[in-house]
Amino acid sequence: MAFWTLNMRFSVAVFACAALPLVYSQQPEQAHLAMTGKSGELSLDFMAHSANCSIGWGVQLSTSPDFTGASYIPAYACDDFTKEEPALTLAVRVLLTPLVPGTTYYYVCGSEALRDPWSQVYTFVYDTGSQRAGGPVYAVLADFGYYNA
Repeated sequence: MAFWTLNMRFSVAVFACAALPLVYSQQPEQAHLAMTGKSGELSLDFMAHSANCSIGWGVQLSTSPDFTGASYIPAYACDDFTKEEPALTLAVRVLLTPLVPGTTYYYVCGSEALRDPWSQVYTFVYDTGSQRAGGPVYAVLADFGYYNA
């Protein structure tokens, strides 16, 4: 009898999951910071689940974790990859400037046209690397191509 009860619970759980509608979130993900070669600026790329570059993608940037005094920085590039990669259809690029060395920044990626969703909160400390003996040391890492990596 215990075996049948276990199977019954499992069947109900599978049925309940299968009955839920599949919702494709537009929440941006895979945010990547990159140097531009100019002091005081970084390039930020992120991916979004949308087929619309024209809705005003960008970044909310603040030096406060509660986003007091945040500024909205619009994207300067948006590429549609619908045919190449339907799971992540937009690659959005934003130029973060002016940045102050030693300052901690908090940011979210998204669109002011969409009330929700914005990305999770990300943070970084802007560092020019000029205070290290021997010059700056940088690591380069990319995870494009992996869903939610």
